[in-house]
Amino acid sequence: MADRDSPADALGRLFDLEAQALRCGDLSGLEAGAEAKIALATRLAAATAPDPAVLRRLHAAAARNACLIAAAAEGVRAARDRLAALARAAGGTDTYDGGGQRQRLANPAAARFERRA
Repeated sequence: MADRDSPADALGRLFDLEAQALRCGDLSGLEAGAEAKIALATRLAAATAPDPAVLRRLHAAAARNACLIAAAAEGVRAARDRLAALARAAGGTDTYDGGGQRQRLANPAAARFERRA
């Protein structure tokens, strides 16, 4: 049984906290968590022959978090793209007249939109 304060256990707990934060959409602590993971992985590599079962568990947790990070990044990209599309739509729509000339139709609702602090 591994020591509760071992680098492997600390890294496992960090992976679990990271997964919970990702599931909640809290991306703010990922950078600090990355630095802590590097430090713990360095300590783990310096330790004497870690248990293969522990390494498999850590690998599975890291793979799980990699999937969660990829999903979070995709969600951020989708939100960014949606906001860009909304901004383009607010500016009007391009259409073509009978002669094939492009025209810009203004969005009258955008002109009436009132922003408040």
